[in-house]
Amino acid sequence: MRIDNILPAISARLATIPHDTPFQDAARLFGAGAYRMLVVCGPGGEAIGIVTRTDALRHVGQHPDPLTATVAELMIRTFTSARPSDDLLTTWRVMAAGGLNHVPVLSESGMPVGTLTSDDALRALLDAEDYEEQLLRDYIAGIGYR
Repeated sequence: MRIDNILPAISARLATIPHDTPFQDAARLFGAGAYRMLVVCGPGGEAIGIVTRTDALRHVGQHPDPLTATVAELMIRTFTSARPSDDLLTTWRVMAAGGLNHVPVLSESGMPVGTLTSDDALRALLDAEDYEEQLLRDYIAGIGYR
């Protein structure tokens, strides 16, 4: 199964933010509770970094005046990402091995198209296994394929 099989679900969770956005605006997005990771975009809309809710909290705790920073100052510049054409199981294994809860999904040109969570990946993989198991049961029972 490829990531693009679940692209509609992970696209809905995507949150992007321009690199020159004040940190306070990012904090508001995290405070609303809807996002745990923001994809930081450069002037052309390409992904140049990520900021997680944990990064934001760390920033607040480490800086005497955290609200004066921009998102670019605290973003993670080297990050793991996936492509829509990537295998979902392989991507989930990379996430699990790295202890990653979220990875941005980027187009071939580096534009963000979604945010994959480990829960999304696991749910889709389990659903696919359940479907295959049902097909096998139906075949053995002589019902045929659905």
